[in-house]
Amino acid sequence: MMDQISFIGGGVMAEAMVQGLLSKKLVGPGKILVSEPRKERREELKARYGILTSDRNEDAVTSSRVVILCVKPQDVNNVLAHLKPILRGA
Repeated sequence: MMDQISFIGGGVMAEAMVQGLLSKKLVGPGKILVSEPRKERREELKARYGILTSDRNEDAVTSSRVVILCVKPQDVNNVLAHLKPILRGA
């Protein structure tokens, strides 16, 4: 596993945490991955912060030791159900 921090969901909450990590120089942009379903949002985050992005939540889980779930409460069950097989093998 890479020494990386991943965020599932690329909304305002995730962006605030990414910005904080980068501004405090706790981690470099190449060590942050955000999985986000909306292409335009992925591109915006990548351009603004130089971070890694993906449209697959699986990438966030399999490439990081730390995964932060930043999705709307009504989406949590669906996201976790989709990731359950991957998390069991971890």
